[in-house]
Amino acid sequence: MDETANPTRQEDSPEEGADQPPRPLPYGSASQAYGQSGRRRRSNQTHRHKHTRRRWPFIAAGVLVVLVVAIGICGALLLNDARSLKSEVATYTSQLEELRTALLSGDGESTSSVAKSLAVTANNMKTKTDSALWSAGALAPIYGSDVAQARQLTTALDNLTSAGIVPAAEELKGHRIQDLIQSGGSVNLDMLTLLSNALSMLKDPLQSTSNTVNQMKPFHVQSIEDTMGKVRDGLSSTDTLVQEASQFLPQLPEMLGANGQTKTYLIVALNNAELRSSGGFPGSSGALWVTDGAPTIGDFTTIAGRRDFITDATEEEMTLVDSGMNDNPGAATASPDFARAASLFAQSWEHYQGTSVDGVIAVDPNFLQSLMKATASSVIVDGVEVNGDNAAKTLMSDTYWRYSSNTEMDAFFAETAAQAFSSILGNIDKVDVFKLAELLQQEGSQRRFQLWFKNADQEALVKSLGMSGSLSTDEERPVLGVFTGDYTWSKMGWYNNTRTTIGEGVRNADGSTTYDVTTTVTNEISEAEAIAAPTYVTGGNPLKRDKGDMISIVLLMAPAGGRISDVQTSGGSAWFKDGTLYGFNMVHVETNDNPQETTTITYKVTTATTAAHAMTLQTTPLARSFE
Repeated sequence: MDETANPTRQEDSPEEGADQPPRPLPYGSASQAYGQSGRRRRSNQTHRHKHTRRRWPFIAAGVLVVLVVAIGICGALLLNDARSLKSEVATYTSQLEELRTALLSGDGESTSSVAKSLAVTANNMKTKTDSALWSAGALAPIYGSDVAQARQLTTALDNLTSAGIVPAAEELKGHRIQDLIQSGGSVNLDMLTLLSNALSMLKDPLQSTSNTVNQMKPFHVQSIEDTMGKVRDGLSSTDTLVQEASQFLPQLPEMLGANGQTKTYLIVALNNAELRSSGGFPGSSGALWVTDGAPTIGDFTTIAGRRDFITDATEEEMTLVDSGMNDNPGAATASPDFARAASLFAQSWEHYQGTSVDGVIAVDPNFLQSLMKATASSVIVDGVEVNGDNAAKTLMSDTYWRYSSNTEMDAFFAETAAQAFSSILGNIDKVDVFKLAELLQQEGSQRRFQLWFKNADQEALVKSLGMSGSLSTDEERPVLGVFTGDYTWSKMGWYNNTRTTIGEGVRNADGSTTYDVTTTVTNEISEAEAIAAPTYVTGGNPLKRDKGDMISIVLLMAPAGGRISDVQTSGGSAWFKDGTLYGFNMVHVETNDNPQETTTITYKVTTATTAAHAMTLQTTPLARSFE
């Protein structure tokens, strides 16, 4: 058959001149096998091409098999390396604990030995992950990012160890960190200087490592991610503590009366059973003198009945906070800004006692209980044992049911405060200084332990540590303040359960963010308790509707540069007024709640247009938790 006679083949044939293999002859043609020699050669070439085309998939498959085997071998080696690395991480963690123990005990030889071992372990981990095997593993899809981040981690840990931990350990070698605080509560100023030097060596490498870990993306392997979550939290909290301590410690000698100076501080025991915006009513107070790090505590006294001294309280404070702030020392802590409250209280102390103070230290019964528990302190006053398990309940509830006169109660509180602080100072040298630092940081963030210093630089430092109880003026990091006070003229704060929830923010066109916020005030006393309670507990404000009625003041303080709007209340009886306090937009709300009754306050909070972070909350520490 003539190939050209087939129109279909003609249409399907490639264009003339195209580089194509010879077209096979029609089936059965004799010349297919026995034609001209040229055609025979072309036929043989065609056969070889076809043979080659058939072989290449097998060659490719063979290459793939080799690659798979190679990858499998590399994967097995990498897995083996990873298991070894996991073991070394465990060793590193264990050595850190050994170093901590050595530093606390003052064992110089152990400190040097463990520090060197720690450096070797860290370097081994880095060397392992610097290998070509790990470099190749980092290129793998999906899990390659985990490998890359593991390499980052070991590099960071090696730097932290060699540039921070080892030099800091050498600085402290042969000294006991535990000797920082001695019997009687004295602070070893020489040890303080050594510790300050060591932390200055540690802070930069630690911060760098913490930043590296915090910037890592979540690991694909969940077990690794769970572990890394703990690592991130641990590094972040330690970094925060070290950075703050590095700022604080160099100034401590001056604050502790170095070089023979005597510093006078006022200790104020706040009672949350009678809530005030800054914590509680300042029931008793006493002087603390410190010379060359050695403290001495004076007698504690009450402020009851003192009204003959006029403070520098402003008109807005007396209108929006408490009308008695101008002449009543007990009203000072009604201010939501502890720095302001402490300043007013110091004024009254100096007037009545005739001595000036360098600062104010405020503590509440919950902090006192935590400190007594940490120091295993216990005192017996008037036959009542007060310790780390019952101090809060004893001081904020039981005492009011036990005594019938204010004189007896005031004497009990003053004596308990004096004995408790003496006991704490006598046992504080037995407390792990790291745990003590964590306790102070935690209680300070909850406003249960607050500090104020007359020296402006020292006060600025305390603010940076988050222990000043002051209102935030940072517009970029908005803070909503919800501060609670009792207006029942009673100790109903023990039953006050105030909660605030912040909804999701909605971004506005001007850059600000608006949040829906709900604050609830619940009177947790039962009807039976209210009937049985002494009048001293339930209070005598003539605005009360019933014996168990609880009258509360809630101050809603907008973030710096922000505002509060659309305030509505439901449930209990309530009224409110707005204004400006200390430059902040605020709303003053008063509520009446009978036993088991709740007032709900809903409102909108809009931040400043420059806010760059989610809004957070600052509140008055309540007498107890109702969770």
